Amino acid sequence: MLDSNQLYPKMKNLSFRVLKMIFFKYDMKADDEDLIIALNILKNNPYPLINKEYAPVVLNKIRKSTNENMYNCFKQIIEEDYLLEEIY
Repeated sequence: MLDSNQLYPKMKNLSFRVLKMIFFKYDMKADDEDLIIALNILKNNPYPLINKEYAPVVLNKIRKSTNENMYNCFKQIIEEDYLLEEIY
């Protein structure tokens, strides 16, 4: 099981390039501006990756700051642990 001491530094170092690669790998579409916004939200709130109970809070922030498409993409990324697969 992951803990925040392991995850937080890895999330802080998550790059735009890696996030864009995840979107490409899983055939998701998003514009760069929305990806940057969502990346910053995730970097500041890595807890949904550890505990899925926190996911709705972060997903709501993504939805309010970007659009429905980004919400749906990140919902899938969090639920399917795509991001964790890439950073671990």
